[in-house]
Amino acid sequence: MASFEAAVANEDTLDGEHTNQHIPQHQGYLEIYEQTGEQPYFTAARNFWDMVVPHRTYVDGGMAGSGEIFGARDVIARSIQKSNAETCLARSRTGAVWCGRSPGSPTREPRRES
Repeated sequence: MASFEAAVANEDTLDGEHTNQHIPQHQGYLEIYEQTGEQPYFTAARNFWDMVVPHRTYVDGGMAGSGEIFGARDVIARSIQKSNAETCLARSRTGAVWCGRSPGSPTREPRRES
């Protein structure tokens, strides 16, 4: 199943996928939602955020896995190694697109253009 459809269906298919490919895709889905109001794009971004941040992210922004590859869900402590806390992953995930308005933010919905 393609990344978008899987995220809309809340199916976690990220194990072994390239982080720097999928993070910008889902940032883009959030931007599409902001411009169009089409709910599936927001749903995909929110579900993706929920699959990544609480289940695969170190406190410094690095991802659990190997290098730039998503690791298995909820095995963060077992995946600690020298190549999985890269700053490019942290920057991709917390870049200007999601900064302060993440789809998972409990206090703020993403902005929408009028």
